[in-house]
Amino acid sequence: MIGYELKEDEVVLYKGNVTMSGAKAMSKLVLTNVNIVLITEHKKLFSKGEITTDVYPLSNVKIYEQSPHIKAKSRNVEIYFITKEVIFTFESRMEAKKFVSEVTSCLTGKSTFERSADKVKKVIEVVDDTLGIDAIDMAKDIIKGTTYGQVSSTLQKGLDAIKKTFKKK
Repeated sequence: MIGYELKEDEVVLYKGNVTMSGAKAMSKLVLTNVNIVLITEHKKLFSKGEITTDVYPLSNVKIYEQSPHIKAKSRNVEIYFITKEVIFTFESRMEAKKFVSEVTSCLTGKSTFERSADKVKKVIEVVDDTLGIDAIDMAKDIIKGTTYGQVSSTLQKGLDAIKKTFKKK
């Protein structure tokens, strides 16, 4: 790869073209398991162009609640590092999402599917705790053919318990 030499333990996870905030030139963005690398070729009119390489270690990405501090807004991706913030503009929204997904997977060790499943699990736990029901078992019963009346009475019991809790306060 011109402008950057991979380390022995480094592998490429993503390659794409971006424009960095405030820059006019298109750059090649390379995500590895260790770094985010930005390779820019500065063309000159009467002489050989110059290549600059900016390396942003993934270990410097800020983490909040087990999630990297990265925001994707349309084609723009903001990455918050310990010492600075960078903004990349991708060629498409899909490319921006792919990049964010790869960075997040690399830093958390979980795929997008696994992270989404964890979020759904937390929501179900909140519903279960709030209503005093087991939503998963209830869904199984509905699928197996339990009547609406039985499900309705279980929900009503949960709502009654919540009302009693609030009346006591």
